[in-house]
Amino acid sequence: MEQDSPRNQPVLDAFTCIGPACGDTCCAGWSMQVDDETWARWQDLFPPAELASLTSTDADAGRSMARRDGACVALDQGWCRLHAAHGHDVLSKACGGFPRRVASFADGSRLRIAQLACPEIARLALDPTARDGVGPPAPAGEGLRAVMARLAADAPADQRMRALTALTGSVARFAEAEKPAAAAAL
Repeated sequence: MEQDSPRNQPVLDAFTCIGPACGDTCCAGWSMQVDDETWARWQDLFPPAELASLTSTDADAGRSMARRDGACVALDQGWCRLHAAHGHDVLSKACGGFPRRVASFADGSRLRIAQLACPEIARLALDPTARDGVGPPAPAGEGLRAVMARLAADAPADQRMRALTALTGSVARFAEAEKPAAAAAL
């Protein structure tokens, strides 16, 4: 049985990667692992020499795209050269999915949730002047808890709890020292 596509949080409809303008690129600082499905697609797409230049294999990390400096080998002046040359579908599951995550609920519904670890998502979600139709602006001085309560006031209790749980998971990652720009967005 094929599932319906998940609905998007409105902030995802407004999201566009800002590449080199981002203060905390998602293309560095982690192993950028290449999943087996992506690897199989790439073997059909890239000549062996280019494929070898894109990835390295490590006993601990597996197949990855990380350079020694921690950035992705495909990162070029703040943009992904694979995405630029071949489009979104060429990306690995991790790269193609971020800053989105699909949450599945007991009733079978699915929601594509924005991850606030992305500074541009955090800016769009939390800056009332950047909303551009993403949602109602927060009154000046209104804290995150009050904004959440106001936005979810008309939703059933189970939906409010799911939204709060998803937000809590994203906000918890801001304590990480590796994400200073995302933390500053809060």
